Amino acid sequence: MKHLLIIFMILFLSTLSYGVVLNVPEEYENIQAGIDAANNGDTVLVFPGTYFEGINFNSKSIMVASLALTTGDKTYRDSTIIDGSDEIPCIWIEGVERNDAFVYGFTIQHGSNSLGGGIHCSESVASISNCLIRWNTAIDIGGGIACLDSDIYMEYCIIRENEVDNAGGGGIYLRGGHSALWWCDISYNSTDILDGGGLYCTDSNPIITNCTIAYNSVDSRGGGVFFTGGVRTTLRNTIMWGNEPQQMWLSGENWITVDYSDIQGGIDDIRADHVDGY
Repeated sequence: MKHLLIIFMILFLSTLSYGVVLNVPEEYENIQAGIDAANNGDTVLVFPGTYFEGINFNSKSIMVASLALTTGDKTYRDSTIIDGSDEIPCIWIEGVERNDAFVYGFTIQHGSNSLGGGIHCSESVASISNCLIRWNTAIDIGGGIACLDSDIYMEYCIIRENEVDNAGGGGIYLRGGHSALWWCDISYNSTDILDGGGLYCTDSNPIITNCTIAYNSVDSRGGGVFFTGGVRTTLRNTIMWGNEPQQMWLSGENWITVDYSDIQGGIDDIRADHVDGY
């Protein structure tokens, strides 16, 4: 899957010689104005600043990136901020079925929504890289990110201090699709009522590699992760530590492979209400 993301990036970046780079705010006042002017294959390049807005990809296969993309300096992530002012989701991706919607090198904060406070992704293929996703809130699912019937590929992201008020997936909620998380830090997220403080996954087949899932909390099941609905997944080289009330909960028939990973409490801190496939 990692090689798949690299291939996607190469294919997308190879189109930039035919596409257009739209600069924000030099040419366009805000990020959404750049997106509105962009065509498939274009890049909206965002200079440092705090942008108080929610952006919508409008079903376009484009890249929205900070200067981290062009300079290689990943610290631009911390100075290029999309802020939803605790009123709207920061990023909305829907109906991007060809190629990818790419997001690279941002801090995504103070988003609010019913489904996906920081990022809402539905019926799309999306890649999120080198982003800090923090301080977002969802009413129902996915405080940081809600990914619905989509393929999402995330690498080198920090998903931290997001919360859900009513349902599940304080950090990330995955439903359907085939997703992959590499080198991500999912920590200090919370869910007030239901399941999956760090990650809630249902009817999906994610691959989780080289990630840290730590110090997330929930009032019900799966402080770190909650799997349900026939999930088939692999956790490889991943740390799960300090999640409350347990590291992992499996509900129903799920098939989980844990490979070269460090789970605090070992098998005793992995709970299940159905043992088949466990």
